[in-house]
Amino acid sequence: MSQDHLDPKLMLLDVRIYRIQPGKGAEFDELVREETVPLARSFGHMVVAYGPSVEDSDVYYLIRSFPSREDRKVSLERLYTSAEWLDRYDTRVSELLVSYETVVLPVAGTVVTAWTGSIRG
Repeated sequence: MSQDHLDPKLMLLDVRIYRIQPGKGAEFDELVREETVPLARSFGHMVVAYGPSVEDSDVYYLIRSFPSREDRKVSLERLYTSAEWLDRYDTRVSELLVSYETVVLPVAGTVVTAWTGSIRG
């Protein structure tokens, strides 16, 4: 997508898939549920859904939505360069991960609204 701003009816869906250290899925889930999702929300992120994969306890997903590429870039930068993230979460999260992948795609805003909170969170 070459446009910085999407069609007003579309949102960017940011889908992050984490590979967790074996046996650390429950610890990662608690950290995300109790601490990092509330922090992301305090930075204005719309967290659509998150949780462990139903097929692999060492895989976890986090889905967020943003109104534009620029908003996504700025919002993620603000969170991941904040003193709170760097001091409290950067190392803790990194130590629980093997790897992660992110896919960003356009989705109808009505779908995002309907989906938000319907899975988890």
